[in-house]
Amino acid sequence: MPTLLDAGLTSEQLMAAWCFFITSFMSVKTCQYVYSDIKPCRGLYFWSSMAASLGVWSYSLSSLLQSFALVSTEVLSLIMGVAWLIMGTGNSLLLHSRVRLVTTSISPRRTYATAASILASLLLVQLPASWNLATAGLMSEDTFQAHEITQVTALVGQEALIMGVFAHGLYQSWKLASGDADQWVRDENRNLIQYLAFVFAVDVVVLGAEHTAGFRMLTVTKSLIYSLKFFYLVIILNDSAESVHDTNLMYRNRLKRREEDIK
Repeated sequence: MPTLLDAGLTSEQLMAAWCFFITSFMSVKTCQYVYSDIKPCRGLYFWSSMAASLGVWSYSLSSLLQSFALVSTEVLSLIMGVAWLIMGTGNSLLLHSRVRLVTTSISPRRTYATAASILASLLLVQLPASWNLATAGLMSEDTFQAHEITQVTALVGQEALIMGVFAHGLYQSWKLASGDADQWVRDENRNLIQYLAFVFAVDVVVLGAEHTAGFRMLTVTKSLIYSLKFFYLVIILNDSAESVHDTNLMYRNRLKRREEDIK
């Protein structure tokens, strides 16, 4: 029986096709989950989740087009650059939308700092990198690899900063939590930090793999990795919203009681 390889398709093209199919399925599934469970809010979390999913799918499409050489390098570089902008910024805003729930009452400046860092990364790193890729037209493999490393590094840096602020905000609530009534809040927060650490570890592994000899295959499979990561991240952050809200409420109530005791 003839195989797809007999038809002249390379292993990279087969992998790109499979990754595009699975990524498309995961992106649709993520959007469906967001639309059905988070639609009433229609806030930053809703739109950033939708944007991140769209960015992952667009990046997967660019990998498919690149593997099969279906479009010109100029069009391909434009699609890939825009995909990274949407995907990277959407991921950062997704985390920021949950960070501000727990840090606004503790330290509003930290919330503003994370928002400023997202804007700075967009203007100083992501936009220039996408512009360089578009003007280079993917003429050089080195240019393409430099763009990927820059974008992944910016993504990992943003996650490290935002997750660090988030973890510190949760730690502040732990110090105020006492007694059995608050035990479930501490457990939920601890689990949330473990989940976020796992998500961050995935991006660190991807960043390390960018410097290996398997760079081309990583580019093909990266969209699949990110589609699974975003689906997982959207679910755990949405499920943790109640815990984050209760943590924030607990902090405000106890801070108010402390102020009353001082008076």
